Amino acid sequence: MMLRLRDVMRSPVLTIDADEPVHKAAHVMSVNNIGCLVVTSGGKPVGIVTERDILKKVVAMCRNPEAVKVSEIMSKPLVTGEPDMDIVYAAKLMVGRNVKRLPVVENGKLVGIVTLTDLIRAYPQIVESLEAAVTELPKRFRKWLRK
Repeated sequence: MMLRLRDVMRSPVLTIDADEPVHKAAHVMSVNNIGCLVVTSGGKPVGIVTERDILKKVVAMCRNPEAVKVSEIMSKPLVTGEPDMDIVYAAKLMVGRNVKRLPVVENGKLVGIVTLTDLIRAYPQIVESLEAAVTELPKRFRKWLRK
C-alpha cells in the first residue's frame, strides 16, 4: 500500500497573515511550540516563515521585530503538495527544492503540513529512495542511514 500525504500530514495548520509583524509570528510559534507558520494573504497560503527566518533576517540583522512584516522575511514561493501525493514523490520534491516543511493544499485551501522527518518516521525506507534521487542527504538525515 502506497502512503499519501493525507496519511501522514498534521492538521490543522497554524497560519499568520502576511501583514502581521514578525514579533507576533515569534509569539505564536513560541506559545504553540512549533517551528514555522504558513503565511497567508487574503486567506490563501503565499509563503512560510520559520524560526530560522526570524533569527537570520531579523535578530541577526538587529531589525525591530515589531516593525518588520512577516511578508518581508517569509520564504517564497511556497512549495506545496496535495493530499493524494505519494510520500516518496513528496520527499524527493522537498529535497530537490531544499525545503524541510511541505504545506498540503487542496483546491487552494491549506489542509495540512508535513516535514521530511514526518515522512521518514512514517516510511523509513524512503531514505533509500532519496539516496537514489540525490547524491547527498542533508546532515540531519544521515543518522537514519546508519540504523
